Amino acid sequence: DTLFAGIDIAAGDASPDNFMGIVFNEHEAGYLAGIVAGLMTKDYASASDKLNDDNVIGVVLGMFIPPVEKFEVGFIVGAKSVNPDIEVLSATAGDFVDQAKGKELALAMIEQGADIIFHAAGLTGLGAINACKEEGILAIGVDVDQNAVAPDTVLTSAEKKIVQATYLAVESAVNGTFMPGTRVFGINEDAVG
Repeated sequence: DTLFAGIDIAAGDASPDNFMGIVFNEHEAGYLAGIVAGLMTKDYASASDKLNDDNVIGVVLGMFIPPVEKFEVGFIVGAKSVNPDIEVLSATAGDFVDQAKGKELALAMIEQGADIIFHAAGLTGLGAINACKEEGILAIGVDVDQNAVAPDTVLTSAEKKIVQATYLAVESAVNGTFMPGTRVFGINEDAVG
């Protein structure tokens, strides 16, 4: 009689009838973040001391797994949709908890002209944000609003709204509309943004 929902877990063929797997359209949030980065570095470089004229941005990844890959692809496509000539640097740390590695990767991108760095790297990404703060450029956070980490550095965040997805799963259980299997949440459900 108990219903279960798992975040970032797709329901497989052997999943029980009382299990909802919740996955996200991370590429939608990444796309929006890419639009912001692409427009900022293109149109506002002369108006901000945190931007340059190089037209280069970067993305630091934790591990190359499907949700992270979706953030990256969305980010690149979003940036290029508003700034076709932009160069997007990308590096993978191979870890979600190595802040030193995140900082190292971000610093390498900054040396190559990046003035905005997005991360999809968990705690590793905090190192990237710290590098951006120290070097006086902008960062874009991930999963939750990370502005509080570095208010003068974090421009925005590509959010995966786990609370909203959880609410929708609980609401479906309460309303008797719970559907087992994999449920995909995105912009239409206000579960990414």
